[in-house]
Amino acid sequence: MRPLVLSSVAASIDADARTVYNLSDDLLMESAADRLYLALKTLEPWKQIQAGGTLVAVCGKGNNAGDALAVVRKAAFDGNHAVTTIVPPGLNAVAGRRLEEARRAGVRVLAMDSPEAGAAIQGASILLDGIAGTGMKGSLRAPFDSLAAAVSAAGGAVVAMDVPSGVCLGSAPGAVVVQADFTLSIVPAKLELFLPGLRGYAGTICEIDGVFSADCAVGSSSVLLTGDELSSLVPALAPDSYKGSRGALGIYAGAVGTTGAAVMAARAGSASGAGTVTVMCRDEVWQVLASSLSAQMALPLSAGPGRKFSAVLAGPGWGMDALSSGVLAGLLESGTPLVLDADALHMLASSTLAPRRQSGAALVLMPHPGEFAGLALRAAGKDLKGSAVEPGNLAGGLSEAMERALLDTPAILQQCAVFYNAVVVLKNHVTWIAAPDGRLAVWDGQEPALGTGGSG
Repeated sequence: MRPLVLSSVAASIDADARTVYNLSDDLLMESAADRLYLALKTLEPWKQIQAGGTLVAVCGKGNNAGDALAVVRKAAFDGNHAVTTIVPPGLNAVAGRRLEEARRAGVRVLAMDSPEAGAAIQGASILLDGIAGTGMKGSLRAPFDSLAAAVSAAGGAVVAMDVPSGVCLGSAPGAVVVQADFTLSIVPAKLELFLPGLRGYAGTICEIDGVFSADCAVGSSSVLLTGDELSSLVPALAPDSYKGSRGALGIYAGAVGTTGAAVMAARAGSASGAGTVTVMCRDEVWQVLASSLSAQMALPLSAGPGRKFSAVLAGPGWGMDALSSGVLAGLLESGTPLVLDADALHMLASSTLAPRRQSGAALVLMPHPGEFAGLALRAAGKDLKGSAVEPGNLAGGLSEAMERALLDTPAILQQCAVFYNAVVVLKNHVTWIAAPDGRLAVWDGQEPALGTGGSG
């Protein structure tokens, strides 16, 4: 697991590097530029620069611009002559020093509003995005929003310095964000890069180590999960394990027309390692389900489970009538570990069911963004139409709540985890997991093949 930090925390890490280690702004920027330039040269588009293509750094006014300017100066020192930078007036002091160094190294400098700037952007083989970094608050404003749009629309490969310009918490839906092909992310990586509503703008994320102390983010409550670690999170089976020692999973799922959801859930339960899997289904679909399963059992609700379950999953293709609601209320009142999905989540969000289990038993909620929007509205004290909202909170109805949840994910997800006293798994192309104690984990899956009904 690798630590993730919010941009505000990254700013504190940067400040600590200056005060604790007595490192100057110039030295820190030079250290970052060394690593960024080495990483840049490993990317596939760099072959175009080696073949005589053009490298263009597009800059804002702050330290992100300074990083880009230092990188193009290093490129010029390396003998690359087709190097240009586009700058606005009013660079901050440290970026201004990098600009003068780049100019002396032979980098062509163009004013942002010059006629040549647009042509340079359009003709670039590689564009370095140094418009705005982690210090940005809110959406890009004029004239940098237009500059960012021009970079995104150009034909060259776009490489963002640390984060694509426009990526930040609280970004307005539809705001301009640079569309990067690669993001050179200085470790610790920024949590904002993985916001579900913004992740696509970062392209391939390349982590850049060695700029800050290796332990600068130790203790972070947010982590990025990696593939190599996932298998270690599942306990290994003892050699003497048998079905009775591996747990009994109960699944409350399936209704007329949606028995497939129950079948997939049952097979997934067996694949996950449960010793026995029993589907508790409506009487009218019992025979259909029983004939569709092999290693799993199916029982009608009227017969009762006949055994004590070690854990329960409820919701896939279940329906949302009084029968399901009554069963769900009983499951919430029980002391059995409980996972809720699909229809069970809709009932939890829209009914008078108690949101917190009085027994204190484990509760896991597994919504996709649409289901999560309803849960988030209830956690924020709103009904499903979003009535009586205040500015800055979840506004409007479900669609607006879903947009905000994908852009302000940490705060809204953690609010839900606390409200329901549950682990909440927000499923998406980037999956976020929140615990009531404030821990966050991110799985950067990026697997569109799973974007089908039933894959959850």
